[in-house]
Amino acid sequence: MKTKITMPIKGDYTGIDKTPDDAFANKGMGDGFLITPEEGKAYAPFSGKVSVMFPTGHAVGLKNASGVEVLIHVGIDTVKLKGEGFTQHVKQGDRVKKGDVLLEFDIDYIKEQGYDPATPLVFVEKEKVEILKKETDTRDTLKLSLK
Repeated sequence: MKTKITMPIKGDYTGIDKTPDDAFANKGMGDGFLITPEEGKAYAPFSGKVSVMFPTGHAVGLKNASGVEVLIHVGIDTVKLKGEGFTQHVKQGDRVKKGDVLLEFDIDYIKEQGYDPATPLVFVEKEKVEILKKETDTRDTLKLSLK
């Protein structure tokens, strides 16, 4: 089965192995991408349910009807900001539509506090997802194959 998702944050992206945090770079949490954000908003990459919303607002997880689950983790070590610079627009259990704003973050504030705003996008259940290729349209999309 194949599906497409949009990238949740506008910006450049590369392999998750380039993440400056070993917990993500070694793919222990799952495969994915590292996004260098150009805008301080994270959007739902697909319609689904919010599986987790961290109280600090720095990370959100979503799961779609096909079982694809992603974690969007804004910044490296940004949990230490204790919610400063983040605005949540959803809570755990909410249903969202593709393109809905999940959270906002202040890129400049994150940098001023000494943190890297680079954002891992992790496919949590890596045994279910194989990334086939990147396609581009008006926003970056990924074509995925579900195992």
